[in-house]
Amino acid sequence: FTIGATLVVIAAATPVALLALFPLAFVYLKIQHLFRVTSREVKRLESISRSPVYAHFSESLAGVSVIRAFQRETLFVQESIRRFEGNQRAFYTMISINRWLGTRLEFIGALVVGCAAASAMLLHGQITTAFAGVSLTYALLVTGALNWAVRMISELESSMNAIERVSHYADTKSEKWKGSVPDTLWPHSGTIEFRNLTLRYRPELPPVLNKVSLHICAGEKLGIVGRTGAGKSTLMQTLFRIVEPEAGSLFIDDVDVTTVPLDTLRTW
Repeated sequence: FTIGATLVVIAAATPVALLALFPLAFVYLKIQHLFRVTSREVKRLESISRSPVYAHFSESLAGVSVIRAFQRETLFVQESIRRFEGNQRAFYTMISINRWLGTRLEFIGALVVGCAAASAMLLHGQITTAFAGVSLTYALLVTGALNWAVRMISELESSMNAIERVSHYADTKSEKWKGSVPDTLWPHSGTIEFRNLTLRYRPELPPVLNKVSLHICAGEKLGIVGRTGAGKSTLMQTLFRIVEPEAGSLFIDDVDVTTVPLDTLRTW
């Protein structure tokens, strides 16, 4: 509103200035668009890179006795510095593009003032000194208004990253808690059977378990060996349905665990 009122006053007092205001408005909108798009993405990068810094710091505090026992202080300090530098790169970029915007908006504001002054000189004798003074006074105010408008619009879009994250979690599918409660004595022996079980963590990822069939008798002790990422811990997660299987079945004492309520399944 302030910018619009300023331009109206300048146009009314010095109509010749309109010839320059339209090209300047186009340049202003172009700069604003570039800044908004870049600022939003850089803000997202800064938010994403900040989380590992906090996570590593909390992990270091929780395991400080183990770190000291194995004399790994230097390793953890270097890792903390590496993560902090990653966050600072995004933060420095964010500050730099703010300075980039400020320089250009100040230049546009100076051009607006110059156009108003030049128009007043061209219309010398046709407008009163009072009108020329009002035009220049309002033109001097437009620089701050331009800066404030662009920064607030960009800040609004950048801050919506937090809403974007909340919306991501809000749209996450909830677990299927309901089901039929088995016998109160279940599980009574502990027989486990996998039947062509297929599981993947996300639809676009390859399956971690692919048609796994396995029968474990009651009281039997079994060791599962494999490299990192082979699916050892995933087998345990399927027992409590931490991750829902894509295909196949898992039976505990002849009861399909996908039909058991989660609160019942996870109590034992």
